[in-house]
Amino acid sequence: MSQLIQKDISSEAYREVVCPATFCNHVYHIDDPQTMWFRPGGSTIRILDKTGMVHLVPGPGYLGAIHRWQPRDATQPVQF
Repeated sequence: MSQLIQKDISSEAYREVVCPATFCNHVYHIDDPQTMWFRPGGSTIRILDKTGMVHLVPGPGYLGAIHRWQPRDATQPVQF
């Protein structure tokens, strides 16, 4: 099994995971995300927020999940 990749996402003000009706039919909101861990092609990602809470959410595209986020500085290019 491949190792988790770690990415700094502290430039995001928040991140939301939009789950379609076939999965959970709601928007999951994470304030002040700091770090994200994932496996390429994996079904889930882990996001650490500023309070120390880790959120386990579906990866982009898994079961139709869509990720969206707001950068703290809208003039800076989006980091993927």
